[in-house]
Amino acid sequence: MKTDIRLPLGLPEFTVLKQEITENKVVIQVETMDPPERCPYCGFQEWKKHDQRLRSVRDLPIHNRPVYLIIQLKRWHCTNCQEIFDEHLPSVPKSKHQTHRFRKYVFDMCPGVTISYVSRQVHLPYKTIPGFRQPFKVHSCLFMISARHW
Repeated sequence: MKTDIRLPLGLPEFTVLKQEITENKVVIQVETMDPPERCPYCGFQEWKKHDQRLRSVRDLPIHNRPVYLIIQLKRWHCTNCQEIFDEHLPSVPKSKHQTHRFRKYVFDMCPGVTISYVSRQVHLPYKTIPGFRQPFKVHSCLFMISARHW
């Protein structure tokens, strides 16, 4: 059963294009609002749009349903140095598939419980959870005591 309810996202760099809420998950299609200010390679201020790709990113759950952001990630071509670069996403760590706030949410679940428990609660693979320890300070989690995970 699909529901048509609009939810505020709370991530200022994104404009919500479409939201779909089902019994099992929430999918929100977004795009960034502003083009980059400068090329990250040479600092030049002239570029043109190169292409656009979709990137799926996990965000905080809503009513115990996983939330997936489908980001229309724009890529730019610098007219000075000819480099191609992705737009910067302040809410998503580079090369990660979760928002900063989702990673902190998962990390904060850890004290006193096992990786298996957290993995089942957030529907992520067991091996993904230990990587969430950075950049947050280390809790005394049961899974962090075991050196074999680190």
